[in-house]
Parts: sequence; structure tokens; C-alpha cells
Amino acid sequence: METGSNISAIEKTTISNFNFVDESFDSSKTAHNYHLSIEVGFSVFAFTILDIQTKKYIAWCSKNHQCSDVKQLTVNLEGYLQEHRFLTNEYRSSSVSYCDFPSTIVPNSYYNIEKEKELYTFNHQVDGGEIFRDHLLNLGAKHLYAIPEKLNRWTNQKWPKATVLHMGSVLIEQLVVFSKSVDKTCVCANIQSKSFDLIIANNGQLKLYNSFEHGAPEDIAYYILYSLEQLEIRNYEIELTLSGQIEIKGKLHELLSDYIKEITFIDGKTGIILSNSFSQPTHKGYSLFNQYLCV
Repeated sequence: METGSNISAIEKTTISNFNFVDESFDSSKTAHNYHLSIEVGFSVFAFTILDIQTKKYIAWCSKNHQCSDVKQLTVNLEGYLQEHRFLTNEYRSSSVSYCDFPSTIVPNSYYNIEKEKELYTFNHQVDGGEIFRDHLLNLGAKHLYAIPEKLNRWTNQKWPKATVLHMGSVLIEQLVVFSKSVDKTCVCANIQSKSFDLIIANNGQLKLYNSFEHGAPEDIAYYILYSLEQLEIRNYEIELTLSGQIEIKGKLHELLSDYIKEITFIDGKTGIILSNSFSQPTHKGYSLFNQYLCV
């Protein structure tokens, strides 16, 4: 059942708030039946609930916000938990992925845990945060990112047993695996309200992973085309796959279609059943629906 929707003024075609809960959901059985997947960032809070026994997603919620600091973010998050009190129940398993936080990929051959901070600060500032690392098994690399201490402490208090990872790790692992099964260069853009991730892979090899901030559809088109040019990939010869907060036939989709001949929207179902109450396109939940496969 959809309880509400809203569209931001920044880019009306990319942002939507929604909340779906299947009638089969039983909040008294969370500790035995369900896996909780959560995404947290300065621009979004989202979650899904998977019925592990039936392999069916029975809840899906996404809320956009614009938070300038961790204090404002945690205030918003507390409000969401008041609205969805069942999120703080004990679950059979749970995972939290962070988005909107800079990250860097380090091949295993160059990784040294004692030099983790040095490796991360080569591209980004830590700013008092704690450095985390995800093991990219299909890539043979570590994905490093820093989370503000206050936010990490808040998350640990709410979901102390949750597996923590970066949303980019979910996207990278899935696309790298997919690229092994097709005879083409895979180009995927996952759109968020203020930023987007661009991933390019070929035959199981990651060619590019980067996150870009944007304020208009033209920014996204520019960064995609520029990245393709740098890798000497012809934009009229590739298929661009889109996921995240982008509307089919919206302004951004139409703009990208002017430059790239083939554009598809990724199938977010990933072989798992989705509740019939989910009336949003599945590409919007791709990173959430795949999170369970990475923990």
C-alpha cells in the first residue's frame, strides 16, 4: 500500500518518496523470518524487508532529504524510526549500506591494513570519521570509505548486529559478475538525488568506478560522456543501463537518449519475488534488492 509521494524541485524526474508494506508482513516475527536491508546517506533513507523463507520482498520504502551535516541527518533518521517503529525490532539478519560518502578502491596486491588511512587520504579526507573496508570478492580488491563517528555510533545503537557496507560495493560486485556473462562493455549509472555512481566493466574487469555530484540532468549527461571519451568508448556503440532514482521517459532519460542510442533500465528483481504492492519500477530498488546477496 502506498502511503505517500513527493517530488523535489531540484530534478523532478529523479526523485520520489514512497512506502509499500505487503499485507503478509508480521512485525512480531521479525527475529525469525526477515532480513532488513537499509540505505543511509545525506540525501536518502531507504529500506527493504525480505521474507527469507519465501524469498519475497514484502516492504520497500524510500525517503529523500537534504541534510548538510550528521546532526541534521540523525534527527531525520530518528523521525523515520518513529514512523516505522518495526525497524528497531530484532531481525534474523540485517545490513546497512552507506551512500553519499566518498570511497576508493585498492587492489588486494597494494592493500595494507596498517596503511589504510594513507591509502584512503590519497584521494579523500577522513575528517574524523572511521575508515571501513568492504572485500570485493569478484574484483580482488578492497573498497575503502570513511563514515562520521557520530553516524556510525547511531547506526550501531539501532542495528548492532548489522553487516555494514558501501552502496557502491553492491553495485560493483553485481556489475562485475554480470560483465562476465556478456560479450560487451557494461556501462551502468545509478542515480541518486544529488549524486550518481558510474560503473564500467568488461569481461569481469572493472574499468571505472566513480561518483559525481549533480544539480541538473545536463551534469549527469556530461560526466557520462566525458568518462566514455576518456576510456575511448564510443557512446553510440554502447548500451547504457540505468538504475536508482530516474523516471522512465523523464527529462534525464530523454536527454541521455540524444547522445546514447541504447538505454535500458536494469531489472531490480534479481530472481527474488517482489510484493504486488510495489508499484514503483524495480530499477529504483536495485541496490537495495541486491544488498542481501552481498552480506
